[in-house]
Amino acid sequence: MSTNPKFKKWLEWIEQIKDDTEALLINKAIYERCFGIVRANPEVQSPSDFHE
Repeated sequence: MSTNPKFKKWLEWIEQIKDDTEALLINKAIYERCFGIVRANPEVQSPSDFHE
């Protein structure tokens, strides 16, 4: 590995971008699964306290 300060900073940024992207994709999957459950079950659509 390089000891260049810019290189170290870039590695930190890349790691943060990776973490943020991973969290975004996980949250998207959770949202889509929950939305699919609600869409498939009309009984849970009213009242819509949770999913509005």
